[in-house]
Amino acid sequence: MNEDPIQLIRDYPELIRMGAVYFFGFLLIGWIGWQRVFTRSREGSLRQVEPVLFPLPFLIGLGFFFILLSVLFLIRGFTAMGCAVIGYFFLMNQVGFKVSRVLGIDVFPLSKIICVALGLTAIVFAPAYFLSWVNGMICLIFKIEASAQPLVFEFLKMTEMRSVLSFIGLAVIAAPVTEEILFRGLLYPVLRDRLGIKLAVGLSAALFALAHVHAPTFLPLMFLGVMLAMAYEYSRSLLLSILIHATFNLFTVLNLLLLKPYLLK
Repeated sequence: MNEDPIQLIRDYPELIRMGAVYFFGFLLIGWIGWQRVFTRSREGSLRQVEPVLFPLPFLIGLGFFFILLSVLFLIRGFTAMGCAVIGYFFLMNQVGFKVSRVLGIDVFPLSKIICVALGLTAIVFAPAYFLSWVNGMICLIFKIEASAQPLVFEFLKMTEMRSVLSFIGLAVIAAPVTEEILFRGLLYPVLRDRLGIKLAVGLSAALFALAHVHAPTFLPLMFLGVMLAMAYEYSRSLLLSILIHATFNLFTVLNLLLLKPYLLK
């Protein structure tokens, strides 16, 4: 696999055109999404009721976060997602929150949540890819190994359809659900109550990026974490952040499939 992005572009100049289409295409889609959906949501025309941040004691919330994070690292996959979902909604039930309130369905109609998720994902993509390039340059300057994540290597080598579909399921369903429950559903509200919005957004996003244990993607992942926390802060909809995260991962996986012939040479 060619791991040097500069050499890859030299060998395949058409990748520059492909990247330009991605960059400006997502900017255009993001602008349309912002104008058509998000500006209306800021005016309150999409909101059904005032969103509420559930109350959760600091030590209990933080303790539960680390328990579920340990489960995520030890188990992985759909089993980890099941543990996180059961644990999280059990905790929410104990503090008197309904599933509809946690997911934000009683705050915004489901159709509006989906529209906002698509628009915000498009807004996130262009700067995230730019920050990925910046992160790569930083790794080169400080001589940090900038290889892809091990799971990405395994995915690119997969030939059986069942294996490919399993990986896509993990990336598009299991990872977004589990990580959003952990970082936006549990960690962010606890930090927000103690530290305020700005520090809670930044710290939860940094911990989200660090949890992936991959230096070359730290900046784009932190940016994604900031956007997800801001989306949750505005909407109080965990479903919105899950959909943004899932859509982002889906486009990333499709992008890997598109670039697979180049990356494996």
